[in-house]
Amino acid sequence: MLPKIHPDPSSTLPAVSAEADWFAHLQRVAAERGDALALTGPSGSWSYSALMHRIDQIAAWLRDRLPAGDEPVGVMVAHDVDVVLLPLALTRLGRVWTNLDPFAPPARIADIAELSGMTACIVDEAHREMVEELGLPIATIVAAVPDDAPVDPSLLVPERSGQDPLFLVFTSGSTGRPKGVVQTHLQHLNEVHVSVEQWAPGPDDRILLVFPMAFVLGPVTVEAALLTGASLHVHDARTHTPRATIDVIRRERITVLYSSPHLLDAITAELRPDEQLDGLRAALTGGEGITGRQVDAFRAHAPQATFVNGLGSSEAGATAQQIVPPGTPVDPGAMPAGRAVPNRELRIVGDDGEPVATGEVGQLMVVSDSISGGYWRNEEETAKKFGALPDGRRTYLLGDLARLDAQGVLTLQGRSDTAIKVRGYLVDISEIEDALRSNEKVSETVVIPVVVEGAPTRLIAYVAQHSRVRSDSVADLRRRLREKLPEYMVPGSIVLLSALPRNERGKIDRLNLPQPDDAPQDVDDTAWTQHELVVGGIWASVLGLDKVPLDGDFLALGGDSLSVEEMLADVGERFGLELASTDLLGAPTLRAFAEHVRRGSAATKRHPDVVHLRSGAEDRRVFCFAGAGALALQFLPLARRLDGFDVTAFQAHGLERRALPDWTVEAHAHRALEHIRAVQPHGPYRLLGHSFGGLVAFEIAHRLRAEGEEVALLGLIDTFLPDTATNELAVTGQFGRLAQRQPRGVLERLQHVIAPVSESSLQNTSPLRAFVRLARARTAGLIRYRGQQQFDTFFYQSVLAGRRYRAQPYAGRAVVVAARENGIDVDSWQPLLTGRATMVRVDGEHSALMREPHVAQLSATLLPALKDRLEQVLPA
Repeated sequence: MLPKIHPDPSSTLPAVSAEADWFAHLQRVAAERGDALALTGPSGSWSYSALMHRIDQIAAWLRDRLPAGDEPVGVMVAHDVDVVLLPLALTRLGRVWTNLDPFAPPARIADIAELSGMTACIVDEAHREMVEELGLPIATIVAAVPDDAPVDPSLLVPERSGQDPLFLVFTSGSTGRPKGVVQTHLQHLNEVHVSVEQWAPGPDDRILLVFPMAFVLGPVTVEAALLTGASLHVHDARTHTPRATIDVIRRERITVLYSSPHLLDAITAELRPDEQLDGLRAALTGGEGITGRQVDAFRAHAPQATFVNGLGSSEAGATAQQIVPPGTPVDPGAMPAGRAVPNRELRIVGDDGEPVATGEVGQLMVVSDSISGGYWRNEEETAKKFGALPDGRRTYLLGDLARLDAQGVLTLQGRSDTAIKVRGYLVDISEIEDALRSNEKVSETVVIPVVVEGAPTRLIAYVAQHSRVRSDSVADLRRRLREKLPEYMVPGSIVLLSALPRNERGKIDRLNLPQPDDAPQDVDDTAWTQHELVVGGIWASVLGLDKVPLDGDFLALGGDSLSVEEMLADVGERFGLELASTDLLGAPTLRAFAEHVRRGSAATKRHPDVVHLRSGAEDRRVFCFAGAGALALQFLPLARRLDGFDVTAFQAHGLERRALPDWTVEAHAHRALEHIRAVQPHGPYRLLGHSFGGLVAFEIAHRLRAEGEEVALLGLIDTFLPDTATNELAVTGQFGRLAQRQPRGVLERLQHVIAPVSESSLQNTSPLRAFVRLARARTAGLIRYRGQQQFDTFFYQSVLAGRRYRAQPYAGRAVVVAARENGIDVDSWQPLLTGRATMVRVDGEHSALMREPHVAQLSATLLPALKDRLEQVLPA
């Protein structure tokens, strides 16, 4: 438990009894706090006494405009002070209210209005049209209460008991139509009681309201502040950037941050490594699970703060909390649910409703008189989840599987409604999600079972990864899962997303998850040839699959550059062949590749350094140049999004087949330009280069313009600009000291951006190891290494070549794209790009922006520039 920060917490601790009246307690606190700050937001601030006066003004103004009766009233306003003031005024009038979230889909808003039976909706001017367009049979009242509106001293506050409805919240409806959950006076006074007992809000606190009021934790945050004498600071995190939220935390001197794990992650990602939130004394999360890894990442910026993670629901209210004092170590996996909060008894029951033995897994039941009043006007659904014990105490089944140990510590074991049969085995979906989250690169994930009558159950995993690290490919994720889970629990499809879709409450929106591109296929290998069986086995092993369909595409099944090289090496070793990535491009499916192997790779010789990625119109050619130590295949995800363009990519000479490499940018450019002029004798040319490849593209663009050719576009994708400082670098021993000062020049800058994503990085290595790696770079192209070592060797070789390059001013059309995470300084290119130049930042880190899902933003940035010259010459 946190130490209390106010002298006598019992003075603001609400009575939790059947006669409890929520508004009466607010009146008592306001009388005590007087001129102390109560509520502030973008449009105004109020002391406690001014707050109560404003509530009286609004209540008197609304009384004359609301339809008669006691039907619920809707509220739809921006997330500003009115989102708090209007519900308080309705409570003052004794009217039940429900918040209509403007971020929700119109169909959901209409459902809530119908199910609640509301007769009126109070809106601000910005949302009047939204409500009126729904065509609901309700009165729409624009909240325009004058600052000098009169109060009515005769307007009494209706007496309310603990079990009377206070407001309604509606379940997310992610799997069906929403249900209205009755929130009672008693339930929410108990929420305040829990807050005071667990993390001690009080008069010295400044609490940030970021949860929407349509989500139960919005009102919980309001009452945790206003019913304990703290100040409430309203901020709309959904319409502002994480950086803006950080600025509010600092400017408003926030002491308590209560947010979803998703928002906490966004704030953590935005904070610089040395940036601290010194004023926070407590950080709370709720609404979904969180891992110790997420907690530690945030605590690095607020080590003085106590962390509190809560388990609860709209129906049960706060149920359990895990409190982590400053400095307390946490396991990196899923945070435990913790212990029961005050006025809650937790029971673990079996299917028969009877308690199971201590430590056994069963369904989690909450026993308390201060839980929800049930589902609004839905007795059938209420009877399914709510009940009563023989002694009269009320119960609610949360739907979670859990166990309680002898010390009363609750551990969740998944959801009772997520245990499904897969190939005859009972599988808990949460176990798969936990296995995915154990990968430190994964930021969020959800696994969806697809059950179709007459077909095997199919598992689809949706995964978002942290943008500051090199993301894993689908094949990498599968292989990691197979190290932790039995084969039948590994999802057949893994979909990579930049972020999981979320509903207006910040919860994962399962109905808006995209369908995977790979449809399920039954694999019958009884009629396969020997080559198909052997190659298919290698593909399956590398991709982390049980079996690969005969017409399955290696890259579409999750392969990336490293898995391509691993597969080619294994197949080549098995059949005594020398294979390159161009062999896979020409035969991308298992059927075609097995036949290619059967005939021998010599039957279809291809250029060792050039890969044709996409066919298109001859006047729409795009030439791409891979980064240091990267395959030309690096551009395949981008090429797939360049509809109508003919895309060819270049990689370093000697990367896949033994050959003397090019040791200068000029030599790289000369070799590539010979091929380009043979394919396309004259412009306009379109050139794209990633990282070191951008220097090659830059040099080629200079040469073409010097020869009088038109370069329609030069695209530099996260390319570091070399400078004269690199001439001073000593080759021997220099790499071992790079971490001791800021990077200078292309050699160090390229190394600096790759370091977080390459296990063979130059930083944090001994001088001896650095020397060995540098020596290996001198063998590039002559000695062929296996897997990542080959890429690393050419990476070092390329940055050594890049440090010698001296860029000259360029007057042509150019686009510079920088990775938002750990990317280049786009302004460094400004002095050299003297023509029409565009500077853009996109999500992702240096290499991740070339892959799904970040490549979607990259292509959206480049396509208009690629089409620019075409739009000038093509007829309208």
